Amino acid sequence: MVDSHYRFVWGSCGFPGNSRDAVIFRSTDFWTCIQEGFIPVIGNTVGNVIVPPHMVGDSAFPLRT
Repeated sequence: MVDSHYRFVWGSCGFPGNSRDAVIFRSTDFWTCIQEGFIPVIGNTVGNVIVPPHMVGDSAFPLRT
């Protein structure tokens, strides 16, 4: 995952190359944190407003609230 400046803010490695993206994602600590309602503080401050992270989902990375 990268931020708006294309800097990595999260990544995972060590899975076999034939693993499906969805299986890898659901095997990470990041997925567990999202399921528990915790999203890392990677927002950006614009003026006096903190803009939270926005993530785009697909079939491997489903959208959640």
